[in-house]
Amino acid sequence: MKRFLKSYARGLFVLLGIVMLIPTLSLHEDTIISSIISSLIVLFSGVVIFLIIPDKRKTLASVGAVSQVSNMDKPLAKIGALLFSICGFGSLVLYGFLASNFYLSQNENEDMFIVEIVRRGEFSAGIRGGCGNPFVEIEYKNIVKKLTFYCQDADDVKNAANLLIYVQEGLWGYEVIIDKGFVGAFDDTR
Repeated sequence: MKRFLKSYARGLFVLLGIVMLIPTLSLHEDTIISSIISSLIVLFSGVVIFLIIPDKRKTLASVGAVSQVSNMDKPLAKIGALLFSICGFGSLVLYGFLASNFYLSQNENEDMFIVEIVRRGEFSAGIRGGCGNPFVEIEYKNIVKKLTFYCQDADDVKNAANLLIYVQEGLWGYEVIIDKGFVGAFDDTR
């Protein structure tokens, strides 16, 4: 019974990590951090967890990923367990890192910057139609960030020349975007 609960708990952590990818992506958008650093956090922590967990077969079976894994020596089973560790546990670690940087910041000082919009566009509306959320890409401190806006901001995204961002230093030293707004009219003759 104890082994079952242990493997069940591991499986729940993996599923929780996969579900937590959604708020993690939102926090990543608001944090001035390189995608390479975020990827390394996920990969490193996922591999460490993979090496720490002694029986990867039970983790996979508890989440229903592999119905019959008879031998963990099979390469496919090891690859599957590694991917589950990276996606599940790695994304939980990244969420913890980004959330603590964003929410536990002791710094109350906000800095305001006007940054140039490098690229603008619109995400696909999907098969149901409707509005595709507009986005802009900015370069701030040599990091290119894609910032997403609501559908009602589509005209502002098309007409703005620059973006006004308010940033604050987070707990781990990575700046977070507290607020953003549009500045100026876009000159189509450039």
